[in-house]
Amino acid sequence: MSTNQQYQYITKRIPSGYTLMELIVVMLILAIVGSLTVRLISSTMKTYETVLLRSEIVNDARLFSARFYREVKPLPFPDSLLAADSKSIQWKTNSGKQYIFTITGSTVTRQLNGGSVEVLVSHVDIANSNFTYYDSTYTLLSPLPLSLTNRKKVRILGADIIFELGAETFTSHQRIYLANMRRW
Repeated sequence: MSTNQQYQYITKRIPSGYTLMELIVVMLILAIVGSLTVRLISSTMKTYETVLLRSEIVNDARLFSARFYREVKPLPFPDSLLAADSKSIQWKTNSGKQYIFTITGSTVTRQLNGGSVEVLVSHVDIANSNFTYYDSTYTLLSPLPLSLTNRKKVRILGADIIFELGAETFTSHQRIYLANMRRW
């Protein structure tokens, strides 16, 4: 064996692994990619939770609005309104059914003919939610609870309900022109 061949044999490097520097660079790249992935997933999950909360309170508001409109709209005559307060409304229909809608705690409840109380919606901000009553000139009737004379003047019924869930808030302002408005 010649000296030149021996020298090549000694200096020839046989790849048997990675250097420490290569491993550190790979770990650093993986850490950067991992942290970016976690941030992306975390912000996506937060957006998903926000959309889910908004969807839930909007669905509650739609349910309340549809139910309230369907049951209040056909009030048959001015003296069908039995009680009118900022947190409660009670009326009777031509067939003798009595309805009571109440804002209580964090819910809006409905009671029919003195039977069991049904929770219509939850997540309600009781401090800022109320029922309002207007005459035919859109003048707010007061003081609450309304007297019999003022209850007979009601032609427009309002429901200002504020729904809160987590950090999300949805405000529903509903004004219903009652069926008896057509007669006056």
